Amino acid sequence: MPPSTVIKEIEMQFANFFWGQRDGKNSYHWASWKNMCFPTKEGGLGFKSLIDICHTFSAKRWWRLRTEPSLWSLFLKAKYCQRSNPNSKVIATKDSMAWKDLLCTRDKMEQHIIWKINSGNSMFWWDNWTQVKAAIKKKFKFIDYTWNWSKVCLMEENFKAIITSSMIYWNRPNGNNWKLNTDGSYMRNQNKAGAGGIVRNSIGDMIIAFSYPTQCYTNNYSEAQAALIGISWCLGQQFEALEVELDSQVVVRMINGSCKPPWRIHNLIEDIKNKIAQRNIIVKHCYREGNEVADALAKYATNIQEPIIYFQESKLPAEVRGLLRMNKLHLPSFRRRPKKASFWHYNPP
Repeated sequence: MPPSTVIKEIEMQFANFFWGQRDGKNSYHWASWKNMCFPTKEGGLGFKSLIDICHTFSAKRWWRLRTEPSLWSLFLKAKYCQRSNPNSKVIATKDSMAWKDLLCTRDKMEQHIIWKINSGNSMFWWDNWTQVKAAIKKKFKFIDYTWNWSKVCLMEENFKAIITSSMIYWNRPNGNNWKLNTDGSYMRNQNKAGAGGIVRNSIGDMIIAFSYPTQCYTNNYSEAQAALIGISWCLGQQFEALEVELDSQVVVRMINGSCKPPWRIHNLIEDIKNKIAQRNIIVKHCYREGNEVADALAKYATNIQEPIIYFQESKLPAEVRGLLRMNKLHLPSFRRRPKKASFWHYNPP
């Protein structure tokens, strides 16, 4: 459809035909062009509005796209609807103006289209039955437009959930070792960051815990700063055998020398390397579900202004105390990970 400013300019030229300038003076406007476009029975002169004409042509194009297998229709469907249906398409920035105009017309046209249900072969999978767009991206492979009882009966057996669920535990340190769990929290939208950590002995008792608000740079910066704070305190207490766990595999690889750190956290990583070289300190990765206590302490740090050090379990926030007791009782947390984008996957027999 032409731009509205162009249509308005053309209609102004139409209006000037009736009351333009005469003898260098503007004639009196007896009625607006909009009122003149009303039917004669409604007090107008029966002229056609250019905007209504453009909308009519757009509606006709959409109807032909839906119903006629013309070369023009096949070309647009091949270009824009290879993996979907026109009814479920969303306007994209890179789409052409003609296609965008068709999609804008679609929203008006579909409200006035009446379907007569026949065999269901035409638009069964893509028709907007419930006004929530297409329910699935594509039809199931076992559907071949026939009612095959053997396939229907085996359908449930061949559907397999592809979300894996595993139990993750916090593992106690070996022998007389100490374990330090640290984590960082970075909230970009709120411009907040925090570091949290906890030191425990071989039976799971808390020795010390901390929540530190930190500078807002990146999530890896908060992770590295939390590890540095915890390791520095443990070295000050002369802990000889220390195990350090982080749920950031990237930071663990930087500390162990598997990859180079970015410039922003380079100094932090070097400080950590120098400190762990002084003692028998092991830095390893753990899943987030096995690091929930440190994660909760780090998130709590984003809501405080000053660092807090906890020497007693009773002083911890209520949420952290609950997670700490779960770890001490050796209760698991559940880690759920999808293998694919969809929840269900059909394995044909």
